[in-house]
Amino acid sequence: MEFSATWLEMLILLGGVQGFFLSFIVYKKQNANRQAVRYLAYLLSLVSFLMLCRVAYQPSFFYHFAEVIMLPDAILFLVGPLIYFFIRSLLQLPPLPKPRFYAHYAPAVFHIFVINTILGLNLNGFWSFLSGGQILIMAFAIEAGAIVSLSAYLALSFKILRDYRHAFLEKYQAPFIGDFLKSFFVADFALALSWAYTFTVHRLIGILDYTSYYAMWGVLVAYIYWLGYAVLMKPEVLELPALRQIVKLEPSVVQKVETYMLSEKPFLDPDLKLGDMADALNMPRHELSKLINHAFGRNFFDYLNNYRVQEFVQLRKDPRRAHHNILDLAYQSGFNSKSAFNRAFRKEMGEAPSTYFKKNGEA
Repeated sequence: MEFSATWLEMLILLGGVQGFFLSFIVYKKQNANRQAVRYLAYLLSLVSFLMLCRVAYQPSFFYHFAEVIMLPDAILFLVGPLIYFFIRSLLQLPPLPKPRFYAHYAPAVFHIFVINTILGLNLNGFWSFLSGGQILIMAFAIEAGAIVSLSAYLALSFKILRDYRHAFLEKYQAPFIGDFLKSFFVADFALALSWAYTFTVHRLIGILDYTSYYAMWGVLVAYIYWLGYAVLMKPEVLELPALRQIVKLEPSVVQKVETYMLSEKPFLDPDLKLGDMADALNMPRHELSKLINHAFGRNFFDYLNNYRVQEFVQLRKDPRRAHHNILDLAYQSGFNSKSAFNRAFRKEMGEAPSTYFKKNGEA
């Protein structure tokens, strides 16, 4: 693909230089979340280097130094993982185990030591066991794989951000300071779509439409400028709190649990277990436990006891049960002992049952 020294190359050159400048400024930024800062600096540097390689590319040198000129293509398989690690670090998620962490770099390493060597040495004539058609197919596969890789990492990173935002709002009941990251993903998805369109038009259909390449590199330049400055202008995003667990709470599922508790009253069974309730709701046990913890802010037994205490209060107010003593009503409410009832009532109401009912004129 031939490009003359036009305004586009100048724009790409300026974008690459600007990217290195921003990566330096970001890396020097003093912040407690150094890991996120480092990943952002690496991402800016790698994309900037790729842009400068694009400007310096000379078709006449390609076949003589193919194994060297093709090396920067490995960066295409690094952008996605770096975005993913940047988002994970930004959201203070726990580090991945080392085998899983290094596995994300495997495609780039495989490209450098296998694909790049095979294609490069066949293109410069050192090896000759691949035909021109086979080389072309491999080149198509590399680019398609890089597009799929980037898109998959973007989708995964966006899901992590979305789940974190939901958990953040549930916990703090305050505006999410990382909302500007939506623009981050808009830029990323725009780049992926532009690249996919470029690949489809130029590679598969065979139409040499360089307009699509212009659009792709234009998006890349804009991405470099925006990303660095966005983080510099919103340093608070580098101070997002760590959330112990990120759980997506579907309103319909929460409502399903509440409806079941009110209509079926399973808490009246003093021997009710989490597994019993999960089976009745047709939910995995661990998901029900997480939902109760995050949607209601209680563990399973406190959650049950809250309903039991409310049931006890209603029974105590019922004139038809005026002849029942407190312990009888406690057993009818699902408690299995007087001490368990007293502890639960104090925890929910803040005082002993006798004190509570005296204040309400029901002694």
